[in-house]
Amino acid sequence: DHEAKGTKYESCDGVVGCLDCQLRGAGATTTDTVRLATNAQGQADIGTLNAKQYGTLLPHVHMKNMLVDEDMRRRGVGTSLLSAVEDYAKKKTNAQLISLQVESANTGAVALYERAGYVVQSKDAKEKYGSASFMLGRLTMIKEI
Repeated sequence: DHEAKGTKYESCDGVVGCLDCQLRGAGATTTDTVRLATNAQGQADIGTLNAKQYGTLLPHVHMKNMLVDEDMRRRGVGTSLLSAVEDYAKKKTNAQLISLQVESANTGAVALYERAGYVVQSKDAKEKYGSASFMLGRLTMIKEI
């Protein structure tokens, strides 16, 4: 990306944020994972989606990891990533919703997801994962698409 030349983003071709997700409960068998990356101009590059069967849950895209460079936060990068995954899910999958988990203390991220239309499904992800301590304090949020 020519606009990244001479900046700290030059070594990563201008990428300032990324998101990966997984298609769940769709009965598909592809093996690649969607990797969404966006540059400072909000342009996203999209790969393909990894599909995995999850019991009887509705087909959905689960966002696993989202990262926006600290210097680029609150500039629309996260919103661009969310829009790209939603658009991909609607056009390329049979997903009926998008899910994610977020630390409840990460108020900036929670606010971003709420502005994008996500609602809290459960207030403590331990409900789903039992007593696993790494899940304590996490919210599960979903958005129907």
